[in-house]
Amino acid sequence: MKKLLSILLCVVMCVTFLAACGNDPAKEATKALTDTLDIIKSGDAKKLAEVGFTDEELPEEDLVIIKAFFGNLKYTVKDAVAVDENTVNVTVEITNVDMGTVFTEYFTQAMAKYMEDESWEDDGSLLNSVIADTDETITKTATVKLLKTNGTWDFDADENYDFADAITGGLNSFAENFEE
Repeated sequence: MKKLLSILLCVVMCVTFLAACGNDPAKEATKALTDTLDIIKSGDAKKLAEVGFTDEELPEEDLVIIKAFFGNLKYTVKDAVAVDENTVNVTVEITNVDMGTVFTEYFTQAMAKYMEDESWEDDGSLLNSVIADTDETITKTATVKLLKTNGTWDFDADENYDFADAITGGLNSFAENFEE
């Protein structure tokens, strides 16, 4: 009888342990976030549309800009904390080209080109060139709040301003400073 109880106790403990390991919201949410970041970095139009980064497939000239903006993105997940089974806060350190530096240089060059020829319009090539020539990077840490809805982990960019600022190389911060 003692042996049977020991075996049953062992089985119950193993089942409990396996059940606990099966659903880890922090791991699931982290994977969803890193998969999304990898898709953004790739600039793959179809995948960008699938994850909701865009409403539809983009024309090639827009994809070139997206690849320039996000192609150099690097990230490291620092922490993931499950608030509950449907809410996880993932802290991620993100490095990208410093878009404040990029746009300062871009505006300078664009203005000079426009002064030479008032009909000049950038087809994206000047912006891509400035991004490619910029070595300065910016690193920011942001905590992303992910919510599980209908079995899918997602985040709201408006609710995660610091994250949006980090992946865009500080573009939101630059724009705010520019307004002042």
